[in-house]
Amino acid sequence: MLNFGMMAVLALVATIATAQTTVGNPAATTLAPATGAIAPSTPPAVVPAVAPSPGPTAAELAKIKYQTAIVCRTSIETGSLIAKKKTCLTRKQWEYVSDENQKTARRFVEDNTNKQGGGPN
Repeated sequence: MLNFGMMAVLALVATIATAQTTVGNPAATTLAPATGAIAPSTPPAVVPAVAPSPGPTAAELAKIKYQTAIVCRTSIETGSLIAKKKTCLTRKQWEYVSDENQKTARRFVEDNTNKQGGGPN
């Protein structure tokens, strides 16, 4: 489906193509019967349709399918020897969880390191 901007561009191209065929060629124009306006005697130039953009490649589809595949992991509940919790997320979501956990652990270590400073005695 074409949007308004694309339709305007196609109309402009058709107008320019029609004008180029009639400029400098008086035989190419005729007087329109009831209105007195000048109309081209030849039909306007056919504007080729815009070729649709190709869809995603097989490699891109495989990557999308890999990232959106659901992976379930089981974790042991804290304080219980038997209770387990099953969590199912996409690979992309697991990657995000892992990154956030690493950031939290790094921040925890940085905040709790012994910083030597020239504080008051």
